[in-house]
Amino acid sequence: MPAQPLTDDQKRDAERLTRLFKDWQHARRAQGEPSSQEFASELLGFNQSALSQYLRGKIPLNVAAMLKWCALLRCDPSDISPDLAEKMREIADQVPDKIDSEFALVRRLDVKASAGPGRLVFLAGEKSRLAFRRDFLRDLGLSEKNAALVDVEGISMEPTLPDGAIVLINTQQEPIRYGKVYVVVVDGEVVVKRLARREGDIYLLSDNPNKDDFPDRRIAGESLGGFEIKGRAKWFGSRL
Repeated sequence: MPAQPLTDDQKRDAERLTRLFKDWQHARRAQGEPSSQEFASELLGFNQSALSQYLRGKIPLNVAAMLKWCALLRCDPSDISPDLAEKMREIADQVPDKIDSEFALVRRLDVKASAGPGRLVFLAGEKSRLAFRRDFLRDLGLSEKNAALVDVEGISMEPTLPDGAIVLINTQQEPIRYGKVYVVVVDGEVVVKRLARREGDIYLLSDNPNKDDFPDRRIAGESLGGFEIKGRAKWFGSRL
């Protein structure tokens, strides 16, 4: 029986996928890294023929394939297929963290952690999810339940965290590890900073060496009532 032709929406999915894949190839070539379809097919677990057919719009994407593409390209499902992204959200609501045996959809919080002057109010909602391999999360010491993603805005944490980076945080409560990077709320401002302890006070440190523009910030003991840790940064990704 001949394959059914793709719908217009599925063809548009293939076009978006192709653009993202070409961007991925370009970025890897610029870094001197392998970027061929053959190499990508090994990472995805498809044969090269199937990979080519997805890109050329000969076969439609499904949820399992979408998860693998998102993990490779480090993109949101909606960047490729808004329809499949909606289906994935519906499945995630019904069966949390069971969408695929290899990949988990990590919630992306609807807030931007400022690496600058601060951003008011921490919003607890979600705007989307991104796919990560479950073994990758385990290697970072993260459980799927406690993993979350936050967008970074500003340059105070450069060169460690560039403006526009996405940070994977561990929201589980644990003893503070001073010297590590955290997403915190201070008097209603959400910031991403490195934490230090000096003479009983907590300091928020910027990695940007320009201390005139990004001075260290002291949180005195009496001010700790307005200080809350949202999570420790474990990984970040950014566009090239």
